[in-house]
Amino acid sequence: MVPVREGFKKSDAEARAYVAKHYPNKGYSKPAGPWGHVYYGRGIVQLTWFDNYDREGIAADPDRALDPVFAAELMFVGLLDGRWNGQGRGLAFYLPTGGPDDLMNARRTVNITDHWEEIAGFYQQFMAAIAAARP
Repeated sequence: MVPVREGFKKSDAEARAYVAKHYPNKGYSKPAGPWGHVYYGRGIVQLTWFDNYDREGIAADPDRALDPVFAAELMFVGLLDGRWNGQGRGLAFYLPTGGPDDLMNARRTVNITDHWEEIAGFYQQFMAAIAAARP
């Protein structure tokens, strides 16, 4: 739960080189917007694309996504309101208190369903630990 640059790179220059090499055809690997920044993944949720940075008010200073407090706030707000999945569906939609959990689609609150099984496993372990801690 630490905000990082894409590829765990230490500098903007290293991250730019990383996305240019590994994702040359992804639009977020090239400079965009009036500031010439590359809007590769930053933060806890790996925010990408100029439009997302602009919507969050940090397009002029994309490294703000690396600030631990801002990154945590961004993650929690995005998980709750579903701002990144194109449907505005947050975690409560996929993990309702009165119904079955949809762990695959809950992944959509941050990204597509990549790695959903791994993340679902973390969720299940966390929920089991909470249940075991109850008196």
